[in-house]
Amino acid sequence: MSDGGELRLEKVASRYELSGQAEWQKLLRLFQLSEGFSLLVLLVLDVDGAALCQRELEQQLKKEGKQLFAIEIPTPEALRLLPSSLLETDPPANAGCVWIATVEPDYGKDYPAWRDAAQFTFARLNAHRNSIRRHFNLPLVFVGAPWLQEVMREIAPDLWSVRTLVFRIEPPPQSTAEQLVSEPAKFDLDHDKSGADPIFALKEAEKLRGEPGKELSLARLLYRAGEGFASRHEWPSARKAYAEALELNQRAEAAPDVLIANLDGLAIACTVTGHYRDSISYLERELNIAREIGDQRHQGKALGNLGVAYYSLGDPRKAIEFFEQQLVITREIRDRRGEGNALGNLGNAYYSLGEPQKAIEFYEQLLNIAREIGDRRGEGNALFNSAIALDKLGDRPQAIARAEASLQILKEIESPMAAKVEAQLAAWKSQIE
Repeated sequence: MSDGGELRLEKVASRYELSGQAEWQKLLRLFQLSEGFSLLVLLVLDVDGAALCQRELEQQLKKEGKQLFAIEIPTPEALRLLPSSLLETDPPANAGCVWIATVEPDYGKDYPAWRDAAQFTFARLNAHRNSIRRHFNLPLVFVGAPWLQEVMREIAPDLWSVRTLVFRIEPPPQSTAEQLVSEPAKFDLDHDKSGADPIFALKEAEKLRGEPGKELSLARLLYRAGEGFASRHEWPSARKAYAEALELNQRAEAAPDVLIANLDGLAIACTVTGHYRDSISYLERELNIAREIGDQRHQGKALGNLGVAYYSLGDPRKAIEFFEQQLVITREIRDRRGEGNALGNLGNAYYSLGEPQKAIEFYEQLLNIAREIGDRRGEGNALFNSAIALDKLGDRPQAIARAEASLQILKEIESPMAAKVEAQLAAWKSQIE
């Protein structure tokens, strides 16, 4: 592996902390105790997680004089060929396991092709369950995103029945300080949304149901209800109202700006309620419409919100791609608030990847913009986020100074964040004493 690849894996390792994960330790103990064939399923979030697990297991097997024998599956087409080649595979005598990784998140652009290939492959492997058990006198490890478990269970019930264990490896919850940095990864929201009474809007909508030619009026009322629920943070209700409004708007061929606003609200509601794939689908449609009509402001919003959706999925590297595109557009149209949003989210994403110095660079740029446009809340949050990153770098005195400046601002504007900053400051100071 190249130096760059090793450096990246080290950063991934700092996020996953495998040595402290009970699931990982259970997997290692199984390797130490088991003899002969076993079927293991290892579920990871992404290719980074799979690469880290492969490296760590390789190192563990090496201590025992064994090696990890990996069958490369670079494409869906290669996965389809696995049934015809697996039983012809002869691992070396010192192999400690056969490793078969097919990791494509269910939000990836090639996910449908990978899922189709997996269904094809496991349907055929299912018919060779007994032959597989006889052929391999060592652990067979299938590695994939969480959806792989569903495919194996439904498509290959006979093979699934002989599994030994299923392991799920993902980054552990962050410490309190790290959560404070991650929380501000935020949506690019309009600042003029009205908090209309959603119940009243729904009652008015009921009067129009079933009336021919009133679809757009009904959709407007439902959208208004969605906005009202969103302003109250009643996200499941907001999602339902937005979804019905979108169906009506599409059927009535509403104007592009109406569709954009509707898709935007629905996507945010989906992300907040954990329906990430739906959110990404809506945001991609919003982005396409905005590009078709040349609306750069909404292009920037959609790109930023796509980044938030991927960040929420635990894929900060993918999120960065969208935040960077958002940054380019917001700078082109001189949208300083949107630019600050992109910078803050880039800082959060790089921090979560274990790159606090890179995060600080973005927080500093955000701080300058917040001061320029008079955004006191943004200034206070940028100061505290940079404080957390400075502490991660070992500069506790500077971290405390930044946090104290943040606390002063957040108390002035009566931000709920002030309590968290105060608690962190107290913890740092007590450690020094």
